[in-house]
Amino acid sequence: GEPGSTVVVELPDGSTVTTVIDENGNWSFVPNPLQPGEEGSITVIDPAGNASEAVSTGSSDQTPPAAPTVDQNNGDGISGTGEPGSTVVVELPDGSTVTTVIDENGNWSFVPNPLQPGEAGSI
Repeated sequence: GEPGSTVVVELPDGSTVTTVIDENGNWSFVPNPLQPGEEGSITVIDPAGNASEAVSTGSSDQTPPAAPTVDQNNGDGISGTGEPGSTVVVELPDGSTVTTVIDENGNWSFVPNPLQPGEAGSI
């Protein structure tokens, strides 16, 4: 959004929470003010007082995905399954990470394998 603008979230009970958009155009609410399954609306008010149309937040999904499975971990790569759209993060032995997004069919892979033979990482 426009830096300096105020984001207003109207909760199901009619109360509101606000935050200001930062200099990079980003905003967030941590923790989420909506309970799981609740829906609210968002309006942005710029520094001049102009308000946007309200948009729906959609239903709040705060249930973490199940841990991904690892189906293969060999010289051909590392791959598995998980919740479509989720991000798989592999932490390598040196502490660095590699990421990929689980596809619409629930599959993910790293080819080539980011782990060297005999190395263990965490997912």
